[in-house]
Amino acid sequence: MKKVMLPAAGFVSLGTVQEMIGPYQAAGYFVQRKWAGEHRELVASYLAAIVEAQRWLMDPANKSQVLDLMLREAFS
Repeated sequence: MKKVMLPAAGFVSLGTVQEMIGPYQAAGYFVQRKWAGEHRELVASYLAAIVEAQRWLMDPANKSQVLDLMLREAFS
């Protein structure tokens, strides 16, 4: 499991889902309301990209590519 942390920017890790409750297959995205309000188009584009990525992942036509990506990530 890769961790992305930004301690230089003042962010502090509160732990990971895996550390707190064990294996969990989902994602969470967090941002401060003020920042989101100041970057509405960026937030909307980001969320749209997440939706499109999920659609691609769930499309049966992409199954072999998805499995290859999962295996590569699991063993990297």
